[in-house]
Amino acid sequence: MRKVFLRLGVVMAAMILAINLDAQIQTPAASPTEEFKITVGLTEIKVTYSRPGMKGRTIFSEDGLQPYGEFWRVGANQITKIEFSDKVKIGGKEIEAGAYTLLAKPGKTEWLVNAYTHEGGGWPAYVEKEPVASWTLKPTKLNDEVESFRIDVNNLRDESADINIEWENTRITLPLELEVKSRVMANIDRVMAGPSWQEYWAAANYLNSTDTDLDKALGYVQKVVEMNSQFWNVRLEAVLLNKLGKKSEAIAAAEKSLKLAKEANNTAFIKMNEDSLKEWAKK
Repeated sequence: MRKVFLRLGVVMAAMILAINLDAQIQTPAASPTEEFKITVGLTEIKVTYSRPGMKGRTIFSEDGLQPYGEFWRVGANQITKIEFSDKVKIGGKEIEAGAYTLLAKPGKTEWLVNAYTHEGGGWPAYVEKEPVASWTLKPTKLNDEVESFRIDVNNLRDESADINIEWENTRITLPLELEVKSRVMANIDRVMAGPSWQEYWAAANYLNSTDTDLDKALGYVQKVVEMNSQFWNVRLEAVLLNKLGKKSEAIAAAEKSLKLAKEANNTAFIKMNEDSLKEWAKK
């Protein structure tokens, strides 16, 4: 009987241990992660960072949680990441499209803020790296305390905005500039000039593949050939001409596509054109 109880005890202990291992007690994060996206002008900005709280502590001072003169990861937990979909200017310095890590060195009268190409990993590794850009900024004293650290993008205009870093009673602002007008004007010029050959080709190829309105498809692909007389474009013209019963024109287009394909040493299109010419010559 004693052995039975011992075995039962071992089994129960194993079951309790397994339950404890499987159970995951959820507790609030000390520094919740926030992620937000915002479009300024034509540029998408995405920020991912952690938000520690003051919790009665002094943050920025000689002997605060974040002492003056020491690098800080601009948040907590994982490194802060900021992404730009297009080239921008921050504080007058050009920043290419991509993802960046921010580190800051707070001071009583000025802050150093560095941006590094984001490579993942822990933030201390970035201290020894060469920053993509650096800014020396004057902190602004806030009237109201910011309990939870925050980053926001504010004062939005078509071609500018402010990236604000705020905690305790301090704000640091990175002025952001974006190129919008020249991009819009380029889009206007492109659209007003009419469809590109790629757009005509996409339309012609779809109509051909679905056997829909082949006369329209031929008109589109002939515009393509006028703009860009590559072997694959001429090949599509030949196929459409053949489908429309224009045999002599189809053969002429296939011969032209074959010649261009040979010049480009494209064996796939060489074979396609040679096979078509043999087939169409029999009809």
